Amino acid sequence: MPLYISMIEKKFLILLLEDSEYQTEQIIEFLKKDTLLILAAETIKEAKKILHDMGKNIDLLILDLKLPDGNGLDFLRFARKSHLTIPAIITSAYISANVHRDGDRLQVHNYLEKPLSMNALQSEVDTVLSS
Repeated sequence: MPLYISMIEKKFLILLLEDSEYQTEQIIEFLKKDTLLILAAETIKEAKKILHDMGKNIDLLILDLKLPDGNGLDFLRFARKSHLTIPAIITSAYISANVHRDGDRLQVHNYLEKPLSMNALQSEVDTVLSS
């Protein structure tokens, strides 16, 4: 009798920190797949709560730079101080040399300028999650 093994695809968990409701909806709709679960936060405070509850299960951070209560790099510093090495993608309308310098120290995977190319975002997400 042959043996059949069912392969269950791994689900990846993404934390999206974005204060624009429109941008959040656009990203979630574009990245929607059976293998992805996206948790969205509008503030660093909300994202810290998610990180506290789910941090060890999160596979990728997508972080807006400018937020109502700080910036994406502030949140990433918090994650790194919590000894979490989750890959991160920074998004912003303007990414300065200082942001690159600080982000590189925090091991940012990549930077994407807004308006976001959804295809570029998808490519970066696929790259991170396949490694």
